[in-house]
Amino acid sequence: MNEGIEVFSRGIKKSEGGLKNSWVFYATRLVRYGIIKIKVDKFKAIWIAAYGRNTGSWDASPETSLSYKMQQFTDQGTVPGYSGNVDLNMVNNQSNYNELFKNQK
Repeated sequence: MNEGIEVFSRGIKKSEGGLKNSWVFYATRLVRYGIIKIKVDKFKAIWIAAYGRNTGSWDASPETSLSYKMQQFTDQGTVPGYSGNVDLNMVNNQSNYNELFKNQK
């Protein structure tokens, strides 16, 4: 799996904008148990899937020492007018929101 991630990131690196504009998304348990080992410092942002109790509402920050910018906190979210569940995410502060979505530092 790690080799596949590295091959994919090399392909992105060759594209316009390269890794400096790319995010890395991962589940904390895959990194915690050593299943995935990636160098996250070459990506623009770390986006972590860490669900806590997975109730549909945010209830816990990820258990990580990495400086993440966005968290997927549930796959049990709801949206008016849609009958199924949806993933919900949040950016952890306004500064990161401005950087990621408005290209402002």
